[in-house]
Amino acid sequence: MKDSKQLIRPIVASRLLLMATLAGPVFEWNSVGAAILPGQTVQGAITATNASDQWTFTANPGNSIIVRVGAVAASGFSPKIQLLSPASALLGSSSGAVAAEVTAGATNGGTFTVVVSAGSSGQTGAYRLSLAQTGSPVMVSPGYQGGPMTNGVMNLGTILTGGLEAWTFAATNGDNLVVRMGRITDTNTFSPLLRLYDPSGALLGTGYYGGVAVEVATRATNSGTFLVVAADGNGVLSGSGDYRLTLAKTGDPVVVSPGQQGGPITNGVMNLGTILTGGLELWTFTATAGEAVIVRMGQITDTNGFSSLLRLYDPSGALLGTGYYGGVAVEVATRATNSGTFLVVAGDGNGVLSGSGEYRLTLAKTGDPVVVSPGQQGGPITNGVMNLGTILTGGLELWTFTATAGEAVIVRMGQITDTNSFSSLLRLYDPNGALLGTGYYGGVAVEVATRATNSGTFLVVAGDGNGVLSGSGDYRLTLAMTGSGLGIPAGDDGGPLAAGINPSGVITTGDMDVYAFTTCEGEVVSLRLDKLTDNGGFTPWLRLYGPYGALLASAAGTATPEATLIATNSGTYIVIVSDGNGVLSGTGTYLLTSNGLSGGMKLCTPAIAGANLNMSGIGGPSDALFILYSTTNVAAPAASWAPVLTNSFDQFGIFNYSGLVDPGQQRQYFRFLVP
Repeated sequence: MKDSKQLIRPIVASRLLLMATLAGPVFEWNSVGAAILPGQTVQGAITATNASDQWTFTANPGNSIIVRVGAVAASGFSPKIQLLSPASALLGSSSGAVAAEVTAGATNGGTFTVVVSAGSSGQTGAYRLSLAQTGSPVMVSPGYQGGPMTNGVMNLGTILTGGLEAWTFAATNGDNLVVRMGRITDTNTFSPLLRLYDPSGALLGTGYYGGVAVEVATRATNSGTFLVVAADGNGVLSGSGDYRLTLAKTGDPVVVSPGQQGGPITNGVMNLGTILTGGLELWTFTATAGEAVIVRMGQITDTNGFSSLLRLYDPSGALLGTGYYGGVAVEVATRATNSGTFLVVAGDGNGVLSGSGEYRLTLAKTGDPVVVSPGQQGGPITNGVMNLGTILTGGLELWTFTATAGEAVIVRMGQITDTNSFSSLLRLYDPNGALLGTGYYGGVAVEVATRATNSGTFLVVAGDGNGVLSGSGDYRLTLAMTGSGLGIPAGDDGGPLAAGINPSGVITTGDMDVYAFTTCEGEVVSLRLDKLTDNGGFTPWLRLYGPYGALLASAAGTATPEATLIATNSGTYIVIVSDGNGVLSGTGTYLLTSNGLSGGMKLCTPAIAGANLNMSGIGGPSDALFILYSTTNVAAPAASWAPVLTNSFDQFGIFNYSGLVDPGQQRQYFRFLVP
């Protein structure tokens, strides 16, 4: 008698009865070497007791193989499956109440055999057999799903008992990969099971949480065709149902499924999206190395514990950050280290990935113009002007201004209304993408005060800053800076001082009142701030800045802060009145008193040094043209005064003039005009 190995070798014949040398059932081969292809699901039937069917396929060394069998109907048939190598070695055997599976790796190439039989003596019944295999094209059986996947597209599939559905995509070494699968319908406790294999046949990851959705996230270490195998993963493999399957990867364009959201996002624009169980939505933007990037996502609606999950990938495929706080809103803030297309992946991040809901997604970055969404606020801000805005969960509002190196810059934000513990968060970025400061005190008002180290467009990002970023509300935002004219509208507090007039004003949360005056080097400057009323913790704060951005005085902590000094430079000075309690929350009214200071253009007192006459003018428009006139007779008509200099003010509104002194001339008069 032949040995047992010879007895179970596949036979290509019409029918043959085989007897095992060991005690056990007698098996009868019913099929005659029928072929099954990778990705296919086929059906067969064990019609005689103790019979078996055999199916064959070819594989190469290194291929990973999964074969699964399941009973077609609830007939009490418990299938058994065996996998044989080309040398008839048993690679694996499994049986189950309704389904069974064998996984193996091919160590040699050739024809492999799958033997299907009853797991218990005397049983018969119909079965479903599926094959998933790396290294070969996927052939999808009619009525089943699978095959090539596209980046960003949500695919729909159906798992039947004993079924596997195989999907493929191409990736390049270094690409980051996220594959997610989620249950839509459920029969017999369908629990999604997801496996991802690389082109070499290595298993990169298995997604199995015993719930309604699973995910595999990894990074490709080689290039080629990757295999995704979707199946049921409950303990006895009995479940069946419909599912969603989504691929997110770097290195490919994003394609948006009908009815879903994603694709390019614009700086400052709030985007709306919807996460379904098993779904991911992909968004992209371009950035340049050095630019600051902030992406925020916030929940709008919630089903089954939807928890915002946000991932940001750079053009090389590197994961720059994951926003996951287990709450309603998340954020990734970073700085680009390379240039190209960045990928944002939005999804649910609760423990079992079961949540679904609508969300907001906002991009804030330097280096691009700011676009304001309809109904939102943002865009250019003017020195001294108070701006109003609204933060929604998942939202950021972006504001911009231009400044020159050396100028002092102060930005303040304060809460007006509060939902879900809205806490003001303020960030200021320079034109190169560097973060100059973050205002966050965990309270109602914040401020960033700094000095510009370069010139260009600066970005202000306003948002909520409570621990889980869940807050929303209205706010005020105010900019104060040197070197720039004040654009304060009529009727608002602030603006140029007028000689003999001491202005009064109102400070509200997030407010700063900015005043300006011009003075010449050597003149005395005296300022006093009186608190008139206190509407809640108001601590008057007086700050004085020089023409070139230096902080000359800062006084607070009393009801009447004061500052007195001698001007060391000629030019335009600014005075900032605000609240200075520890959390900047105070409100109240004040009176600002000075020693006759005023704004406007002025000629400073000329000075003679040797044979030279030196003089300067202040308070002119930045870079505007002016004409300096002179005469020896102050009563002469203006048209007869002779022009001695035609030039432009510098960026600070100042000009300097030097000319020779005529020793024989007893007096000379000057004036300057802006044409």
